[in-house]
Parts: sequence; structure tokens; C-alpha cells
Amino acid sequence: MTRILLLEDDWILREELALFLVELGYEVLEAGTLAEFAPLIPGAALAIIDINLPDGDGFDALACLRAQRPGAGAIMLTARGALEDRVRGLTEGADHYLVKPICLVELAAIVQALLRRVAPGWRLHLRSTV
Repeated sequence: MTRILLLEDDWILREELALFLVELGYEVLEAGTLAEFAPLIPGAALAIIDINLPDGDGFDALACLRAQRPGAGAIMLTARGALEDRVRGLTEGADHYLVKPICLVELAAIVQALLRRVAPGWRLHLRSTV
């Protein structure tokens, strides 16, 4: 089962998003702070990251994700929609940058599309015996 790491400090929104993702068949690891987020990174194929956090910001979380799991998917999901923030998020390694409020159907499509790249079902690795 594919694991998605969800970093959102608003616990009501976090629970709503987590329930939606679980209903789609994903395992969801939840965090409300950077301190909770960092240790969960190794187990996730994809992270959904809010920017405004009580102990830092989502750009720090994105940097931590890229340092630990460079190939993981990253979706910024935030209320900060200024052009500078969107460009910064994408430049610093996010695959997608979504501004709240969002349509959950669109989020599901983006997660599915991103996971086709970062978490394929299997890979064949051939080794030379010579």
C-alpha cells in the first residue's frame, strides 16, 4: 500500500484530507509540525505539505524531504498563493503547488498522476552475469 505523508497543522483539515486519501486506498502518515514530519519521511512515497506551520514553514519541510528522499513526490498545499511563494515552492523541489481551498477530486488526480512516476508497482532490474 502506498504511503502518503500529510503535513497540515489544522487538525480538522488534516483529518478530512487523511480520511479522503484512506478512502482512495492510500496509507496516510499524519503530522502537524515539522518535528512530527521529519521522522516519518523515510516511509513515504509522496508528501503533501502545508507552508504555515507552528514550528517553521513548509519550505523547510520540503528541503528535509528532498534531502532524505530525493525521488519522493511533493505537493505543496497551502493558503499562500502569491506568485513568489508558488515559484519558490516549485523551484525548491515541489512537483505541484496547490492553493487552498482545493477540490478533492483534483487533489486525487494529482496524487495519482504523481504516484505513477514516483511509486510504480514494480521494477525489473537486470544484472549482468559476465
